[in-house]
Amino acid sequence: MNALLDTWTTRKGSNIKYDPDIPVKVRETIKSGISYLQSHLKNRMKEYNSFFSGSWKSDETNPYIYPANVHVDKNNKNIDPSTSTFTDVKPGMNYVMKGFIEANEYKKMTSEKWFDHNVPT
Repeated sequence: MNALLDTWTTRKGSNIKYDPDIPVKVRETIKSGISYLQSHLKNRMKEYNSFFSGSWKSDETNPYIYPANVHVDKNNKNIDPSTSTFTDVKPGMNYVMKGFIEANEYKKMTSEKWFDHNVPT
């Protein structure tokens, strides 16, 4: 869903507008995907941006070297994601992005080190 929305819409604040050249099938896919998520997952999932699977295949897909704004351990204790280290990685923790990050803020975040690594570009 995120890839389709990022590709075929523009955003101003919290308003999303379809690009004028969006194919009908893509618009239908987005609408049905949103409908499915609203009816099947509402109130069952936290509002975290899903980007990675539970594993990684190379350094570039290691989720811990990308920006996050939420890092909590299995007991829901907050850990500052900007200073997290690999010793903070434990079963049951969440290291995620929550909400919408403005482009200029995300660009700043990607220029910083996460888990003492540069963000792959």
